[in-house]
Amino acid sequence: MIAVRYHEFSPPAEVLQVEDVDVPRPAAGEVLLRMVGRAINPSDLIPVRGAYQARISLPRTAGYDGFGVVVEGTDKLKPGTRVVPMAHIGTWQEYVATAEAECVPVPDGIPDDHAAQLFINPVSVWLMVRALGHPPGAVVVANAGGSAAVRFLAQLARVRQFRLIAIVRRADHTDELLRLGAHAVIDSSRQHVAQTLLALTAGVLRRRSCATARGSTVSGARVVCVSGRGRTERVRWCRPGEPSGRI
Repeated sequence: MIAVRYHEFSPPAEVLQVEDVDVPRPAAGEVLLRMVGRAINPSDLIPVRGAYQARISLPRTAGYDGFGVVVEGTDKLKPGTRVVPMAHIGTWQEYVATAEAECVPVPDGIPDDHAAQLFINPVSVWLMVRALGHPPGAVVVANAGGSAAVRFLAQLARVRQFRLIAIVRRADHTDELLRLGAHAVIDSSRQHVAQTLLALTAGVLRRRSCATARGSTVSGARVVCVSGRGRTERVRWCRPGEPSGRI
């Protein structure tokens, strides 16, 4: 079968290569999946560069996200079942053998391209929202509004009843974010972020823009801020009268 692998840590464009390897054989309690779709996230490429050398043995097949169809199943997971192999390393290959307990069935209503993205971003956003523990009606401000993570966050905003204000750099994503559940979208190419935030929150935010949360405080409400810095996503939270903190 075909697999995308690396034998040393370096920039992905320099070390990722297509190889022909044996199809894995599932052990007891495992299923064999034919991988159908895979997303490409920064988290897929960071290990290739060597960020986790201490816990990665080489050579290694790349990839975390993805979904497949059961080829060799169990009593619970029959052949033909669409599943996401949660927490599996090495999805960039044609077949994957993984524990039945790590497989989450994919409902028929979820299209293939969405199913391929159901691990890294949705789970990360869900854990972040759960950790923040904000009450209904809280204001959440997130930049990188065009990202898959913020699109998932918009859907959670509707379910968890918080007000998401998404910041984007162009208007292409505005309609989709509002449809998914965002309370408002700020286009930083056309709008002043800090002033627009103040207007949208009726002056709750003061001092600096909550988009960066540097020294921001709040008055009479709790505001959660998410800001990206390169590959790192920082989550900051504020309570009335307190300086911003970080989770």
